Amino acid sequence: MTDHTYEAAEIRVLEFDASIRKRPSMYFGVGQGDPALPASVLCAVAGHALHPATGVAREHTLRTVIEITDSLGFTMTMDQRHSWEGSGVPALGYYDSLMGPEWWLPAAAAALCERAAVEMWCAGRGFRQDLAGIRPLSAPQEFEPRQEAARE
Repeated sequence: MTDHTYEAAEIRVLEFDASIRKRPSMYFGVGQGDPALPASVLCAVAGHALHPATGVAREHTLRTVIEITDSLGFTMTMDQRHSWEGSGVPALGYYDSLMGPEWWLPAAAAALCERAAVEMWCAGRGFRQDLAGIRPLSAPQEFEPRQEAARE
């Protein structure tokens, strides 16, 4: 083995979504082309939604719906408390999407997908956004959440 000194020109900084697509095993435990990748992604998203970081939801909740649309496509719907609760508008995260650093694992999953959709609601207000990977196709759109969500 020889010693190698790295030069600044040799370092390549990747954007969040590019790094996920290059090395999904760092996030999901299996690599690109592994037939277990879709199942690993789904398990990671469900685990994150059901047990979010305490900064996102003080209480763990089972109020999450994940609809699988194809092998690496999904719609995730959550009715957990979010950062917009006091302000009335959602805080935007990666590339102006509804998924910011507090939702980094679902954002990582979306980065692997051709299309994903995110719906979040809190205090009777809901927002939906369609994504191509993690890149928004449009600004978040307000929608009328289901009745059980609106009652909270």
